[in-house]
Amino acid sequence: MFAEFSTCLSRKVGCIIASDAGHIISTGYNGAPKKTCHSEEAGCYCQEPGRVSGTYQERLRCSHAELNAIAQAAYEGVSTKDARIYCVTFPCSFCCKAIIQSGIRSVTYEEDYNDDLSKTLFEEAGIDFRQIIPT
Repeated sequence: MFAEFSTCLSRKVGCIIASDAGHIISTGYNGAPKKTCHSEEAGCYCQEPGRVSGTYQERLRCSHAELNAIAQAAYEGVSTKDARIYCVTFPCSFCCKAIIQSGIRSVTYEEDYNDDLSKTLFEEAGIDFRQIIPT
């Protein structure tokens, strides 16, 4: 549902963070930072011909849903320690590092994303991750 708020031009992704008791504590979707132009207004590198998904992420205008949800929790002063994150797409290595650092303990996702570094880092950090495919 939160993916529908996305302002990204190439892929709509959303996520929620839930407390260890299962209460939603934060949500996120991929989009430009607060008070900045969105991709449809300013353009975005993700639309460059020949760009391969997952590359040159540091040049993209949008932040990923996971990073935005973690940042929103911090902005509101809500702890993510021992929380769970539910994502449309498996987190990239940038978001993976933020998930680990924020104290989130498990990741549930629907669509796979080819980032072996994320899987390695999650395993090393003891973060549970699992794919759920809706029927």
